[in-house]
Amino acid sequence: MARAPRSETLRKLCANFGIALPAKPAIHQMNAQLAQVGVYDTLPEQRIAEGSSLWDKANCGLGSEFSKGDVESMLDALREFALDPNLN
Repeated sequence: MARAPRSETLRKLCANFGIALPAKPAIHQMNAQLAQVGVYDTLPEQRIAEGSSLWDKANCGLGSEFSKGDVESMLDALREFALDPNLN
């Protein structure tokens, strides 16, 4: 469910913007730090958090709590984020 690409994209952004990370950074930590230093505003931060929440639900077997459309929207948002020329 796109967790690895999202995590890798956030990790690269943190490195590009000089944000120190622990050995195994959590997505929510990287997301919050990137938003805090102004790499992106609240909309990308919210989309990343929503995607992470969706992944957590899927990982816990809670498929009834999201739809195919939710997954497609999350993947579209991830693609858009990863390809944003302002972040790369």
